[in-house]
Amino acid sequence: MSHISYHVNMVSNTPSFNAVYKIPGNENCESHLEIIKKLGTQVILMYDVLQAIRPANVTREMFKDLTKNYEKRFLKTQFRIQAPKGKSYTSDDYVNGIKYLLYKDTGLLSSALTNYDPLFNRDVFRDNDLDAYFGYVNGKPMRQLFDWIEDDRNFNPEHINRVLSGMFCCDTVDIWAIAHGRDPSITHFHEDGFDRRWNSTQENWINIKDDDAEDQIGSIFAVQGIDLNKVGVMIGPDIKVNDEGKLEAVPDTHNNTNNKFSIEEMEIPDNQYEFTLYILNQYYVLLKEISMVFV
Repeated sequence: MSHISYHVNMVSNTPSFNAVYKIPGNENCESHLEIIKKLGTQVILMYDVLQAIRPANVTREMFKDLTKNYEKRFLKTQFRIQAPKGKSYTSDDYVNGIKYLLYKDTGLLSSALTNYDPLFNRDVFRDNDLDAYFGYVNGKPMRQLFDWIEDDRNFNPEHINRVLSGMFCCDTVDIWAIAHGRDPSITHFHEDGFDRRWNSTQENWINIKDDDAEDQIGSIFAVQGIDLNKVGVMIGPDIKVNDEGKLEAVPDTHNNTNNKFSIEEMEIPDNQYEFTLYILNQYYVLLKEISMVFV
């Protein structure tokens, strides 16, 4: 598998981050993990192969090789995700179901790195009760998602609910730009006169004081590590089902240059595979933000 562009992207985008390679003794290191191992006497790593959302300088193969002698433990309970009381399914069933939905054709589910359980309880995706953990809408979904989280907020004003979205662009979703965050009149999502904008900032977005704070739509870069009560997730045309019936990322409709390959690089099948994983990983993270409804 070709990984040439990984280290190039990191050097070009984060020169200060990669200054460690100029320290005497680190010149021949190929990743930050090698340097950490050289510096540390006891190294504890927290790693999720399914949360890599942009090119990094440690590939899956490199990580596996560099940690082959490490003791490995898995997080077996999702404390951030709580299924409703009285249900037969658990939070782990939901997470395993999302893994199956997104990664069943990638080859990663058979990997020891993903801790996937194929015997998960599928009732979490069949539950039609009002208090079901998971559901979906289609048609004209944006207004439905906002109505749903607003309805919950009316009964539970202490809840922190948001609508989130993949980083896609299309006829009804405009491209996000940093400068737009300073102008609340610029909206990006349009659905028959119902207009919303991307998150106005990526730093501490959940606590911003904008008048439309609860109406902004969060991107992957604004919500990582944030706990939310209920979430609507919009899945767009940056992934599709290809002719082989497998999920595949679509670069032309993806709105983030930091995890894109060049046109020439995308001609390499391995790079298309890696790009697809970046996009699937973004949706995986969004769908683990206590997600209930997606489109």
